Amino acid sequence: TNVNTNSAYVQNNGTSFAAAYGEFAYLGAPGTTTNGVLIAGVGAGSISSSTVHDGYVGIQLFSTTISTISNNSIYRNSSIAMQLSGSGNAVVFGNQIYGTNSTGIQLASSSGNTISQNTLFMNLYEGIQLNASNNNVLTSNTVFGSNSSGISVLNVSANNQFTSNNV
Repeated sequence: TNVNTNSAYVQNNGTSFAAAYGEFAYLGAPGTTTNGVLIAGVGAGSISSSTVHDGYVGIQLFSTTISTISNNSIYRNSSIAMQLSGSGNAVVFGNQIYGTNSTGIQLASSSGNTISQNTLFMNLYEGIQLNASNNNVLTSNTVFGSNSSGISVLNVSANNQFTSNNV
């Protein structure tokens, strides 16, 4: 925990991480370089069966590979609920993401990820956004009640597969 920015983070120099059955609440702040839960530069790991709520960015994967984010409840964050930035080969499945004042799941410059069986609702912007992200698979996600697009594809995102999504 960083007491100066009110943020929890997990950071490891390339080996692994795991968090299960945790609660991460009221973490992160606008204008800082850390978010609620920041996973940076890790080779493999997972966050599962946890609750992330009432923070800034809920979960951010930054320059990670082979991560799994599964069966979490992520809600009422003041920015993006989950962001994959420069990350690849992540599996994001079975999460409930709702009531966020921004986008539910954002992939930014990320490739080779699988986003499946997530339920996203009542988010201010898109349920799922791909921004300059290629070769991702989005399947069997349910997105409803957002004030913007259910799923949006921006800035030369190419070769993404969309199957059986309910938007």
